[in-house]
This record gives sequence, structure tokens and C-alpha cells, in this order.
Amino acid sequence: MRLSRRAAARRDNINKSEVIKMTKKIRLALMVCLTLCLTVFAAAFAACGNGEAEFDGKYRITVKYEDGTAVTGVDVQFCLVSEDGGENCATPVDVDENGYVEVTTSEGTYDIHIRNLKAGEEIVGGTYDAEVKNWFVRTQEGKYTYTITIKTAE
Repeated sequence: MRLSRRAAARRDNINKSEVIKMTKKIRLALMVCLTLCLTVFAAAFAACGNGEAEFDGKYRITVKYEDGTAVTGVDVQFCLVSEDGGENCATPVDVDENGYVEVTTSEGTYDIHIRNLKAGEEIVGGTYDAEVKNWFVRTQEGKYTYTITIKTAE
């Protein structure tokens, strides 16, 4: 059966209006999904951050051997690195029985010297300072907790 032109036009208008309604619903659903995804991503990103809390005036240092046991009998000395490359060093602080120490100081760039290592021991990824005859690592901006690993030199 063939529709009259008027009936066909009405049918086409109904189909167009339904398509427009469906398109609006799909757009709305996509916007809601996108908003939820962005909200979840932003919350997850904020929770993760860079792995560090805000600076609370303390650097936390753990000194351990490659096998994970604590290094005892050493001390940690923080030396503030100046723009001209010089250092202003604080009084050394002994690590506890867990190889742990907290150093209270201002935020800045420091060389963390590990003093009194046994002969043949060195810091993994550290630098040897021949002038003061000990190993150190330099702090990184925004990082306040360090695990310094000691190995026996090969």
C-alpha cells in the first residue's frame, strides 16, 4: 500500500524528530560519562600526587644494605649546597637500630653524606667525595624521604 504524500511527509517528520530526540539523549549520556570519567581521573591523580607529602620540615632517611638489613653505626650529615657549589654542613646525626633518622631542616638542595661506612662499602648510585672521604647522594626537589642502599664495592 502506498502512502499519500502528506502521510509520507508526516512519517518522515516523525522519524526525523525521533532521530533528533535520540541524538540529544546520546549526547547527554556521553557528557555525563565524560564528566564522571574526568572527575574520577582528577580524584585519582590528586590522591596519587608525586608520592610525597608536603614538606613538614623533616627529611626521612633509611640506610640499608642490598639485602634489606639496616645499616647501623653510621651517621647522616646534611650539607646545604649553595649556588656557587659550596656546602654548609650540619652536625651529623646517628641512625637508629633500623638505619633510620629524621633530619629537621629547611627545604633546599642538600648532599646527604653517609659517614663511617666500613672499608669497601659504597652507596648504590651515590658519589664519592674524596676531600671528606665519604659517600653522598643529592636531594631532589619535592622528595623528602630517601632509602639509601649500601653495597660492598667490587
